Amino acid sequence: MVVAGCGALIYASTGTLFFVNLADAFEYDDRESTQDILTKLGVVRGNELTENSGIARSHLYPDSVWCHNDSGHSPTLYLVRTDGTVLARCPVSRAQNADWEDIGSFEIKGTSYLVVGDVGDNRGRRQNIAFYLIKEPALQLADGKVVEQPVRILQKIVAVYEDGARNCEAIGVCGASGELYLVEKKPLGSPGANPGVYSLDLKPFLEGAPAGRKRGRHEIRRVADFPVRNVTGMAFSADSKKVIIRDYLAAHLMERREGESWQERFQRGQTRLVPLPIERQGEAICFEMDGQAVITTSEFARQPIWKVEIETLSERDTDGGGP
Repeated sequence: MVVAGCGALIYASTGTLFFVNLADAFEYDDRESTQDILTKLGVVRGNELTENSGIARSHLYPDSVWCHNDSGHSPTLYLVRTDGTVLARCPVSRAQNADWEDIGSFEIKGTSYLVVGDVGDNRGRRQNIAFYLIKEPALQLADGKVVEQPVRILQKIVAVYEDGARNCEAIGVCGASGELYLVEKKPLGSPGANPGVYSLDLKPFLEGAPAGRKRGRHEIRRVADFPVRNVTGMAFSADSKKVIIRDYLAAHLMERREGESWQERFQRGQTRLVPLPIERQGEAICFEMDGQAVITTSEFARQPIWKVEIETLSERDTDGGGP
């Protein structure tokens, strides 16, 4: 084990570096499972996904995820098999990529949805942000060929934070409640309060929802604080019982109790540290469908796709936040 600064770099038998905070370093060093939790699934092929900042599991295509580039690129979604093969390229009609930072997937009443968060705001100056709600497209995939099929948005949701502009790179949707959550990104070492956790109800915008006010700006409410800075991605499990929130070096896992809402769970705090592989600029994370592992990847071209096994939490196994 190599200790560096406020953290520890641990060498697994694979030769991969893991980062954990110093308080947990010895615990992970002693656990036999540490060396077995990481699997390299593949490498993103092609040169189109060069700033992959969001990833979400597909509900329609096995062993596949939806990805997108950061700002400066076209408003396009990519369906990628977890071995790295790009299966489809889907330009999003009537959308703009001002600063796409994350994507979430969820299923409600048998319909699978995607929501893209145009939420990046490094300077904290945006008057409003936007979410693009999309039905997961039905594609005719072809072996050895990248299918190109435009997709339409169900709704562009223009939103504003109740307490002023915020930078965000992490969104996720609880399928059980239809609530969209965001975690603010604050730089490591920045002064002031902890980053905020925010919420927006998506149910009024779903297919078949009653008619109502869908235009204009919708307010995003602050519901809790989060003790980790430099948050770059998040995702809910398919059963809505777990959430994973990552920074550049590690991930933080939360599991809610029976009958507990996610707002209550975020307010209660306490997370379980999940070590991640060292990535060039890791911003993307999602759960596998069974919720027993997470998938991560990084910005820059031809980056690895990793599978990281997670363990069932106990209430005692918590960390103190993160970097």
